[in-house]
Amino acid sequence: RPLLSGLMLGSLIIKPHLFLLLPLALIATREHRPLVIAIITALLWCALSTWVLGTASWQAFHDGILLARQYLESGELQWSQMASAFSFSRWLGLDVTTSYALHAGHFLLGTLALLAILRRKPPRELQWSSALLASLMPSPFVYQYDLVLLTLPMLCLIQRALTTGWPRW
Repeated sequence: RPLLSGLMLGSLIIKPHLFLLLPLALIATREHRPLVIAIITALLWCALSTWVLGTASWQAFHDGILLARQYLESGELQWSQMASAFSFSRWLGLDVTTSYALHAGHFLLGTLALLAILRRKPPRELQWSSALLASLMPSPFVYQYDLVLLTLPMLCLIQRALTTGWPRW
């Protein structure tokens, strides 16, 4: 259902830092209709928020990002409560630059792994469980409560197992 998928994906603009790899997955799987619908939906949500809240909300959003970055880098946001390569590196005592470099490497490896998986054209459940797992990698702002998103790939894998049988490991 490309229309419903695109509408739902476009509505994820409320948490854009957690879903950066989903458009890449749509491109890699040649799912252009949901991608276009998602882009239009996200733009419409942005236009609606601007109409309702005004342009000052965008400046406040930008300022909030800068403030959150300062809190993240300084440790005011508890690194032990976060699930990113950046926060783990900082928790280990590494400096900010090294932590960002390690996070970028983690993100790059995750992106390459996702593209390698999608290139093999596995069943849809495996494609989307991989894409959803990888979608947590780009952001250094992954708090423990964001990990509820892991239920989506688990549900994809459970659906696959119930349909085709549980793999023998």
